[in-house]
Parts: sequence; C-alpha cells; structure tokens
Amino acid sequence: MPTAAPLPLEVVPGPASTVDPLTLSGKNLGGPIRVHDRTITENDIRRFLCFAVGGKQIDSHKFGVLTQQEIEKRKAAGADVSALVVTDAEFDKALEKTRKDFLLKYPSLDFPVEVGRAFLHLDIYKHELRRTMLFDKVFFPEDPNNWPSVTTEAIILASNGTSFIDDAKESYMLRKQMQLDQKLEDLPPDDPILVDTLRSWLLDSLNQYSAIEFHQDKLPADTLITVEGVPIKIDEIWGLIQPHVTWENVAHARRFLAQMAVVERELEQAGKLMPQEEFETSFMPGYPFKDAMASFEMVAIVLQGFPSMHADLRYERALRSFRKVIADEHLTDEAMAPFLQRANMIAGAAKIDAEVILASAFDYARSAWKPDGWKAAEAKATELKKQLDAGADWGETLELHSDFWDPPMPEVGQKPQFGFNFKGRFGDQTRNQLAGALHESDYLYFLNGSSVADKVFFDQTGGTISEVMKGQRGYYIARVNLRKPGQSGLNLKVPQNREFMVNFVAMQRFGAHARKLLTEALAKGDVSGF
Repeated sequence: MPTAAPLPLEVVPGPASTVDPLTLSGKNLGGPIRVHDRTITENDIRRFLCFAVGGKQIDSHKFGVLTQQEIEKRKAAGADVSALVVTDAEFDKALEKTRKDFLLKYPSLDFPVEVGRAFLHLDIYKHELRRTMLFDKVFFPEDPNNWPSVTTEAIILASNGTSFIDDAKESYMLRKQMQLDQKLEDLPPDDPILVDTLRSWLLDSLNQYSAIEFHQDKLPADTLITVEGVPIKIDEIWGLIQPHVTWENVAHARRFLAQMAVVERELEQAGKLMPQEEFETSFMPGYPFKDAMASFEMVAIVLQGFPSMHADLRYERALRSFRKVIADEHLTDEAMAPFLQRANMIAGAAKIDAEVILASAFDYARSAWKPDGWKAAEAKATELKKQLDAGADWGETLELHSDFWDPPMPEVGQKPQFGFNFKGRFGDQTRNQLAGALHESDYLYFLNGSSVADKVFFDQTGGTISEVMKGQRGYYIARVNLRKPGQSGLNLKVPQNREFMVNFVAMQRFGAHARKLLTEALAKGDVSGF
C-alpha cells in the first residue's frame, strides 16, 4: 500500500493573543477588542456565546414562548387550561425515572456529570425537562384523538398522509389495554423513536411558520431573537450558561469575532461585501432563506463544526464575498492545482490507519479542564516521546498512557457500534473522521490555521512516529501504520466536482487571509485588546 504523504502546503497560523486564554471564563471575557474604528464589546462576546454555548437554551426558550402562546390562545377561546401545567410531583417523578433508567444502563457513571456533558449542568437540564413536559402536554396529550390541529397538520404535512397519526392512535389503544390488564399505575411509554420523530416534525413546523426575528441589525442590543414579538434577551440565556462557559469557549469567540471584523472591514472598504439581502437570496437558490438555513444546519454544525448557525452565516457571507474577489486569480484550474492532491484525498475518501497517544489537558471522565492541565500534559507527552525514541514499545506505551476515553458499554439495551476511541487506536479513518476524533473542525482550522489531523493525515509518512504536537485537548504523538488511496480523482469538468474544489480552495485561502489580516493589524496597532 502507498505510504507517501502529499506535499505540505504553507500554513498561515493565527496570531497569538495578548490576553492569556487560560485566564478567560464566563466571569472574565477578556475585555473589549478594538478593531480599527470599531469596538467588539463584551456584550458582543456574550451574544456570540449565547448562540455558541447556549443554543439549546435559546431553542428551549423559543418553544417555551410558543407553548405559552398556544395555552393563552386556548384560554381566550374559552377552553379549560387548568391541566396544562407541570406539577412538582410530575416533574420529580419524571426526573427520577430518567435518573434510574440512566443508572440502570450505566451504573458506573455519574448522572449529574453525564447530564452536564449534554446540557452544561443538571440544573439546566431540569429547566429543559420541565419545558419539554409542558410542550408534550400541550401539543401531544396521551390520547392522539386529543392532539391539537397544529400537531396533526404538521405531521400530515411532513409525512404526506395520516399513517403516523393512525399508528399513534393504535399504539395508544394497545398501551391503554396493557395498563388495564396489568394494573399499571402509568400508561406504558410509546416507541421513543416515533415520539422523537413526531416531535421533531412539529418543532420544524413551528420554526417554519412562526414569526422569528434573528437579524441583529433589526433587534435591540440586549435581544438575541424575538418569537412572535416576544424577546429572548441576552441576560436570560447568559444567566443560565455563564457559570459553565469555559476559557476555550471565550477564546474561540474572541478570535472569531476579531478575524471576522478585520476581513469584513477590508471587504466593505473595497465595496465587495455581499449585501445581506443578496446573501440571503443566493444562499440556497430556489429556497426561502429560513428553509435554506434549516437544510444547511447539519453541514454547518455537524460537518464543519461551527458552534452555531449565527456564526456560520456570518462566516458564509464573508466567504462567498471573498470567493468572488479571488475568482479570476486564484480559482482557475491552474491556480488550484497545488490544492488538488489534498482535495482528491478528501473527496475520494482516502484513509489512513493511524494510532494516536494523547496526553490530555482535559478530564474526559469529569467533562472538565484539569487545573494546570496543559503544563502537565506537555510534560507527560515530552517524557513519552523520549521513551519512544529510546526504544519503548509503541503499543504498550499507548495502552498504558494514552488519555483517550470511552464511556462504558451500557449494561442493558442496544450496544453502540461506532464512536469509540480505543485509547487512540482509530483504525482506518478519512481525513474528516480523524479530525472529528481529535476534536478538530473547519471552524477551528479557520481560527487557528493549524491541525493535528491534517499534519498526520496529509504530511506524516507511513510507518513513522511524529513529534509531540499541541492540539485541541492536549498534546499528541501519532503513528501512521499505512495509507489507503481513495477513489479516482476529481474531474474538474464535472460541475459538481469543480464546485467542491472551488469551495475547498476558497475556504483555505479565506482562512489564511483572515489570519494574516489580523496578524498585520495587530503589528500596526490597528487592533488592540486581543
């Protein structure tokens, strides 16, 4: 199998911050950043973090507003809404059931820690649970015959018929009979996959047909979004997430806002920054902007790693503007040639069999950064590299000292088949798979200009052990066992292939240009407080 790596491309790193990133937190946002003639205020940083860290909480508040408005609408129509509340007894019972079900599957894990991993903190999860319970009471009462029209219409529209509603009614009758036959206190739960599917269809419908304003220039400075005219304010979300915002969250927010500010200023001064209306119209031709955003969200959040659609849309507008500027000089076939080998490896799903030792600054079991973790991680990785250079066995060293963590297998229920780290024995990985395993993404590459995954996947020769590399969670040492070529290369005469290539090159050049602009502005004194 071939072991040669492609020729490395020039790396343009992001500039060092004058504010020590490890001192940042929800309580210390690092102060304002001056970029030429404008100031990125701490309120701007809080707004960004509300979307980046508190996106789930914004959604919860949004659907909480819509739930309350539905209750008020029924009340105004004369309906009895006294049962549309979640009592403390109901809530406590549901929370305890969730806790017991979790511990039945994972008796060795800490319930508050694992809830915090998904919801920032147990207290925040409690808010989410109560809102979800009320949402279900209003829109999904136990008997589907009592579902409101807004629910049934959303399901019919999403599924092109009534079959899912008919299935829900049949399931309710069977479960009701089971409750009677077995003298059960509670109605047995419905299929969770069906419940989640129906709920997601309704949420999508509410999102699509509700009046939601998210354009920052149309909102007061203290407001994130409005839902049917009701504001969801920065202070509401910040009050929930502030204790759980990490130095990493703040450092990334500050760097993103600074880089976007310098590149947007350059585009504006050249008259090249795409007007917002033009951006929204062209974002996904043929689709209303609201629908296009929903369709693009998986690409932005899951594949590209952006912390929010709020951040991605700002990035995309500047990227697409920049792409037009460089098209004639840098996006011709000849100009893109240096990028072709890497693009072929990504598009053709080339793979490497890589093993990685991690000396972690992050405590995975506690889902928190270790005190003085970076210093200890660097010392550990340096010592392990010395041992490996002196002849220590790679496999034994990885097994004993690598800090990659996997949760235990569930003791009941279906066993997961994917997503395990195996101490860093990743096996065959595409470039994007390896980046994900190392907590890297296109978003972070835009910020930093460096990537452990890219060094290993593109640059490291097969059969070699790398130097110590600093990454997202600590320090890494990698061994590439072998490389596997992908499918045939991109034929740039095929429009779809050429579009992939153009976008790949534009993203690489855009990130490098933004980092270079920020570096130069700092050197000239045009940026301060960064």
